[in-house]
Amino acid sequence: MGSLFFTITRDYLQLIKYNTYQFRIQFIWIIILSNILCTHVFGQNNKNGTLYPNTLRYEGNTIHINPNYQYILEEFIEKLKSDSTILVHIRGHVCCRPGQRISRRRARKVYRFLIRNGIPKNRMSHKGYSNEMPLVYPERKKEDAERNRRVDFVLHKR
Repeated sequence: MGSLFFTITRDYLQLIKYNTYQFRIQFIWIIILSNILCTHVFGQNNKNGTLYPNTLRYEGNTIHINPNYQYILEEFIEKLKSDSTILVHIRGHVCCRPGQRISRRRARKVYRFLIRNGIPKNRMSHKGYSNEMPLVYPERKKEDAERNRRVDFVLHKR
């Protein structure tokens, strides 16, 4: 974080010194990118909730939870059981093509898994967002589509 702050400060001083359009754009992009970095690495805590740092990934049009992500869910369940004031919104996503049904079924599958493992229904909600909130846009490679096929969690406090 120190080097990020130094970069922002140095560019801001150059902005003041030269006051050109080019530096103004660079400064704005650094602020935007640093906010994105902080949001994805540390989670964003605001009125919309905190994005849980781990997500579940899917291959193709599947809705089944990959056994390789079992440790993420076990860790998440422990976090929810240890703090009963946390509310969860489960968000299902697909890649580039609209897929409301698949995204909704992914979110519902995780929702039901959490219920089976002792998390009360009144602490959770779920929704499929189709391709409305991509992590990578446009999807130029296969890996980009894989990153967008996911289920993530938004945490709120009561």
